[in-house]
Amino acid sequence: MSHTEDSEVEVRFPDESRRNLGGAVIVPSIIPVRLSAEDRSKQRTSGAHAAKITFTNHCSYTVWPGTLTTNQKPQLSLTGFELASKASRSIDTPSSWSGRFWARTRCSTDAVGNFTCETADCGSGQVACNGAGGAPPATLVEITIAGIEGLDFYDVSLVDGFNLPMSVAPQGGTGKCQASTCDANVNAACPAELQVKSADGSVISCKSACLEFTDPKLCQPTEYSKMFKQQCPQAYSYALDDANSTFTCNGGPDYAITFCSYGKGKPIKLIVSLTVVCFIGVLGAIVFGLCRMRAKQKEYAMGGIFFQKSDVYSFGVLVLEIISSKKNTAFYIYDRQLGLLAYAWQLWKEGRELELVDEMLAADSYSAPEVMKCVHIGLLCVQDNPTDRPSMPDVIFMLNGSTNVIGGPQPKQPLFTIQNSVSHPQPQPSNNEATMTMINEGR
Repeated sequence: MSHTEDSEVEVRFPDESRRNLGGAVIVPSIIPVRLSAEDRSKQRTSGAHAAKITFTNHCSYTVWPGTLTTNQKPQLSLTGFELASKASRSIDTPSSWSGRFWARTRCSTDAVGNFTCETADCGSGQVACNGAGGAPPATLVEITIAGIEGLDFYDVSLVDGFNLPMSVAPQGGTGKCQASTCDANVNAACPAELQVKSADGSVISCKSACLEFTDPKLCQPTEYSKMFKQQCPQAYSYALDDANSTFTCNGGPDYAITFCSYGKGKPIKLIVSLTVVCFIGVLGAIVFGLCRMRAKQKEYAMGGIFFQKSDVYSFGVLVLEIISSKKNTAFYIYDRQLGLLAYAWQLWKEGRELELVDEMLAADSYSAPEVMKCVHIGLLCVQDNPTDRPSMPDVIFMLNGSTNVIGGPQPKQPLFTIQNSVSHPQPQPSNNEATMTMINEGR
């Protein structure tokens, strides 16, 4: 009888491939991966192959990628290099190769020529890492070329923490060959106890709980790993997080690794789209129709009821998501108990609206007055009481500059925010009986 069910095999990575090279934690080197019958068949017919790795920097600043070979083979021709914003560079790997890649940030050379970086520094004192790994916290891409019977394995890992978004995508190959991405800026949602800050007080990386705390239980799924998983569902959030985090490809593909990767629709393009809406009133009708469709997804999901002016509310959420490059349903600052709407309102109240803009964007890539105007409009649109929200025609007038936005109605603090979502811990209900009064206005 033929055996067609999925089966589990053990994929042995070299010990170093999932080890904090600083010695703080060692992760088991046997990773169970579930392979389909199709993958197993392709393994038997494939052979060893080399691969070209192309690095592209989509960040608004320079990064210094590092490379580390982990299967006791010679290091690659480049173990570290400088990569300017928007630049690309490729290196070749040999067949049957395994290793990791990361990016160092905020690097400089001192007066005596010692090269250091504030995040993911490899400690070599040079741009080249020379066989040293990046110090956590660091976002990692891990690749095994021509592993078990020729099958490639690859992933994005936050096991060593996070310092910037990364993605890895096969170029060619056969099988699923799906891209693995961590598009979110995890630093913005990092709990205070895991934050690494620069001298200016900004959060530049987010530690792994496994490395920060000595309790071995924290190397298992915890609220910390759930935060990482919520921000980057495809990435490893703890050592054995394999179910949705290990990807495979057959047929000898090349790979594209992107720093400051983003999903469909880059934030810069979306902000430009907002500016276009601000000055082309004819698009108002399109916005109106799209927002009515989107409202069912946004506000119904929040409260289970479709309320009046939900199109306005949905548009407001969309505006704030576009500016921040954060998802309303995924963003949450745990130590301050702030969802995206409450966070945006707090920044607006303190006159710090520009801090909502995704930090990966260059300061000259957007108009500060337009961003401040759009944040104000977005917050007006997400008012809890529908009577406090503008109508869609009013929104169009405000976007086109037909009304004085800043000197007009002031947004009230949002009460219904994402912290009330089932995605976040909530106080347990008491056993006391109580009555509930239905609020007719809704949203």
